[in-house]
Amino acid sequence: MQRQLRTVADLGRFVASSAHHPQPRSYAPESWTFQAADSLDRLVNHASVERMCPELHARAQSIQSKLYLLDELPPVLSHHDFSEINILVDRDSGGLTGVVDFDEAQIEAFGMCIFGLYECFFGAMEKGRWSWYEDRQRLEGAFCGALWDNLPPSMKQEELQDALSVAIDVGMIQRYFIRGMLDEYNETNKVHVMSLEYARALLLR
Repeated sequence: MQRQLRTVADLGRFVASSAHHPQPRSYAPESWTFQAADSLDRLVNHASVERMCPELHARAQSIQSKLYLLDELPPVLSHHDFSEINILVDRDSGGLTGVVDFDEAQIEAFGMCIFGLYECFFGAMEKGRWSWYEDRQRLEGAFCGALWDNLPPSMKQEELQDALSVAIDVGMIQRYFIRGMLDEYNETNKVHVMSLEYARALLLR
């Protein structure tokens, strides 16, 4: 557990570091931030999602109503595949030693890469079903504590918590609604089935 706590705390500091180097507020058309409004509109009007997972559909409606909060966050360089395969840690201490594969990184509203913590460090997918780790709250607390403690003084948790939650949710939607899923869900497509399970679990966290 101490090793895992060290890893997630170091990741909190790593994510926070990007906010110390804000970028111009000009999002590329292919960026997740630029596409957020269109993605949420398609998801809210997705008949299959509304029928199969009404609670996820309701969640999408809630996120859509708060998209304006993204403007409160600084644009930063963001990793689009912030997962275990690209995160290097010391085998003994769990300390972060590197993050690789920035080939598809984009300028995004701060926090969109945080989906990777939920996907890889707070729970796991087993036999097609998601389950949270017993120590999820402790791990999440260590990450969030390190994140907020290392952000610029102007970024106050009491003012930006809601905006950060929206950014994390948008990152999850862009991460998991792939290969046409925003327009048509194919129940026979294993990628669609697995991606929807991730989206359901993490967005309804």
